[in-house]
Amino acid sequence: MMIKISMIINRPINVISSTKDAYIDLNTTAGSLMGDAPGTSFSIITGADYTNVTGIYIHNTQLWVSAVNHVTLDNISAVVEDQRVGSGVGQTSIRDGSEYITVKNSYFSTTRNGGSSTFVLAYANYCNIDNCTITAGEGSGNLLYFTTYNVNVNMTGKLVNSFNNVTNCKIMPQTEGSGVSLSVVINGYNNTFINNTVKSGGISPQWTGGSSMGWEDPHQAHGYANYTFINNTISGQVEVIKGSSFINNTIGSIYLENNTVINNTITYTQINLTSQLNGNNLSIVEILNINASNSTIINNTIGKIKVNNANVTIKNNIINGREEIILDVTSENNIICNNQITSRALWCDDVVNVDREKNIFENNTPNGIEFNVTDTTYTNFFDETGNVRSNITNFTRLNLVGTFNNKNFTINNKNLQINGIDAILNNATFIIDNQAVVVISNLTINSENSKGIIINSNDNILRNLTIIHNTPTSTLIISNDSTFIKNIQIIKNITTNTNDNLEIINITSNSNEISDLNITIKSDVFTNNITAFSIKNTNNNQINSSNISMNVLRATGIMVKNSSNIELNYNDLFINSQIESKGIIISGNCNETSLEDNNLELKSLNQTYGIIFTNITIDNLTYKMSSNIININSKKAVGLIMDLKNYNFIQEGYSNSISINATEDVQGIISTGYSTFCSVNVSSLKNIETNSAITLISYKNNIRNLRSVSATNASVLRVLNSTNVSLIFGRHVPVYSTNPIYLINSTNITINELYMTISNSNAINIINSSNNVINYSNITTNNTNSNVISFINSSNNVIEYNNITANNTNSNAISLINSSNNVIEYNNITANNTNSNAISLINSSNNVIEYNNITANNTNSNAISLINSSNVNITRNNLISNNKTGDDAIVIDKNSINSIIELNTPTIRILNNQTYNQLFDKNGMLKIDKKEIILQLTSDLNGVKLGFNNTNTLYKRGSSNGTNLW
Repeated sequence: MMIKISMIINRPINVISSTKDAYIDLNTTAGSLMGDAPGTSFSIITGADYTNVTGIYIHNTQLWVSAVNHVTLDNISAVVEDQRVGSGVGQTSIRDGSEYITVKNSYFSTTRNGGSSTFVLAYANYCNIDNCTITAGEGSGNLLYFTTYNVNVNMTGKLVNSFNNVTNCKIMPQTEGSGVSLSVVINGYNNTFINNTVKSGGISPQWTGGSSMGWEDPHQAHGYANYTFINNTISGQVEVIKGSSFINNTIGSIYLENNTVINNTITYTQINLTSQLNGNNLSIVEILNINASNSTIINNTIGKIKVNNANVTIKNNIINGREEIILDVTSENNIICNNQITSRALWCDDVVNVDREKNIFENNTPNGIEFNVTDTTYTNFFDETGNVRSNITNFTRLNLVGTFNNKNFTINNKNLQINGIDAILNNATFIIDNQAVVVISNLTINSENSKGIIINSNDNILRNLTIIHNTPTSTLIISNDSTFIKNIQIIKNITTNTNDNLEIINITSNSNEISDLNITIKSDVFTNNITAFSIKNTNNNQINSSNISMNVLRATGIMVKNSSNIELNYNDLFINSQIESKGIIISGNCNETSLEDNNLELKSLNQTYGIIFTNITIDNLTYKMSSNIININSKKAVGLIMDLKNYNFIQEGYSNSISINATEDVQGIISTGYSTFCSVNVSSLKNIETNSAITLISYKNNIRNLRSVSATNASVLRVLNSTNVSLIFGRHVPVYSTNPIYLINSTNITINELYMTISNSNAINIINSSNNVINYSNITTNNTNSNVISFINSSNNVIEYNNITANNTNSNAISLINSSNNVIEYNNITANNTNSNAISLINSSNNVIEYNNITANNTNSNAISLINSSNVNITRNNLISNNKTGDDAIVIDKNSINSIIELNTPTIRILNNQTYNQLFDKNGMLKIDKKEIILQLTSDLNGVKLGFNNTNTLYKRGSSNGTNLW
């Protein structure tokens, strides 16, 4: 028996490791989460003032510092792994009024310690925590926790976790997303954090703490205020800490109440109570609370600011963003003066929303210069090659007025706006180059030039344009980043052919935002492929809420190749081709692709593809595909191709719909990896064996909720060369098909909850496949000469817990040909009006048929037939065929030997005066030891005794001759 002890220091001593390898493991097992049973511990308690502990490794042990002053812990490692240590108090706990405790150069770590904190201060003051690492893994609580909970001594009127310093520390989980609670939880007053790194979780007040309750009184148990943060890096969120100062920090997000914020870099700032911000770099600032009135925001660099329900002062800031409105003020009595306000090539008045009559808005720059340009005055602003002249300065707006003929517009190293006023540009090309930042808006461009618009610089804006460009070349080329494109109409009617494929919009850059485009492309002469959008080797591009209409010979709506974080949402694609239509192609390593709420209406006289994923060459690509609608009418068609080349694919998606009407070949989905299936409906005028709603090839993932699947002249499902797949259709959701489900050369496939009715065809064919399972399904065939389920050259498969019905058929419910070691169990199997058997085995040995209810309702049928099939185990079934039951309902040819046939029920016997003595002994007890017996009376019985033992169940089958028992 292990005796647990504690090590308690209650007088001043120096504890060191002379050999540098001291190791203490007291095997602490904590009790209540209320902190009243922390277990064995290494404790420094009252009386141990001025104790020093140096160079000790403490493992799975409570470290306890209580009601003591002037203690130093140096070069300590306190590690907990897979043990309940620190319940309600924290693994390392400095508490109960301890003061002037120094912890330095130390390491604290907990993993799966019962969910409690790593390092805790509980009514501890004037402590210094310096150059320490505080970390935790899965199953731990907060990392650094200032608390007032579970302190079991009277601290009324005492200082509350105040005047502590945390410096040069790393406070972070062992890995991102490791499941710890919060990085820093604070309570108390006048604490200082300097030069710390805090990751994942940020800084939050203690639960139920309230800065509104006596926040200036350091004796208020649940308060927290007046902190100082200097030179910290805090990746998460800093919640409200009233009266605190933040200087030279990098912070993810912060919520301010009566704070001073100087020289920080902050991604998101919300001001809820009057605060002062000076000299900061702030991405987004929001002031939404009237209590934030009288705040001052001065000398900052800001990406975007929103003011609502408050009046504040915004002065001498650089407000430089990327959105169309970067200063949005909807309240009154604000002072907005001497700010530089720009967003891309927009400036000041263009990017602010301020009521000038209700606010002071003065001396904000740049003011910009505006000129009207006509075809006649064009040469005053552009030279003979179309370059903007050098005397045109930044922040100039050039208004193009009227019609321009054969004029080009090239902008280099300028920040300009080009705006149209009833402007039509004939045969014009725009080139934006060499770090130019330009807004082009409100123009109609009617050009036969080889290119329409070429963008070779960042941060440009195109909006409200109509581009008519009929040449067989690209209309819009975007080769640099962060272009914003909205509300553009592109019209191309191509009447000449070239030898090359054509890309109408060609994007080879990053972070472009494209929305509300209308693209119309027509051609009956261009023989190569035309792609409306081409996105190659890029990241973070968006194409949303756009319409693509193509009536050409060969067409692709959107092509994405080797590009990540691509968003394609709310688009409508209408494609009609003579040779080939392709909706969306995702090719190569396109991680984090989003396809949501797109509508694809595709037609072709020959071949159509809806969405294609192909040429994947890395593992664990993630994509999202939800609520897309794919409708196809074509000679040959495929709705969705997931060509994943055996790489893992992580998919999030639901509610997609595929509907196809084909005249020949049809495939709803072809997949080699993870796919999203919800609604798949396919039909063809020609019944081709390979037609299917879903085809899985070398597939290796599960599919759930295969709902609303139907196939006319096609199979619902074909599984080829696949392993370890679970196919869950969804209980009570019917599946309609005219062709069978195929499992070919596949292993470990499970078909679950299939509710399927099929006419004039097998329901399921299992060919050259093994170790597959069909269970919990309802499968019915009607008016067919084929089997419900057929096994051909297949072994080790299981059919269980199904309802299988064959109606009006000349074939079997289940057929096994050249198939061995299969199990058929716990099924309800019925063959109605059939001239064949319910189950037929041909050249199929070593199979098991047990615990089934099998009925064959025809004079020419048997429940089970064995032909050249040996070593078959047929036991414990309920078997009924016309005039035959139990073992008698099984027919076996002379080549079927060594089978076990027993305990099948019911047994039927003729009972009359002549057979009575054969069936009953002299005491009137039935001599047949069968569980279920049917006795059919064929004559009256007089004065006889009928006795049955406990194992018998009598089934009285009435006859039509009016026989009686007397």
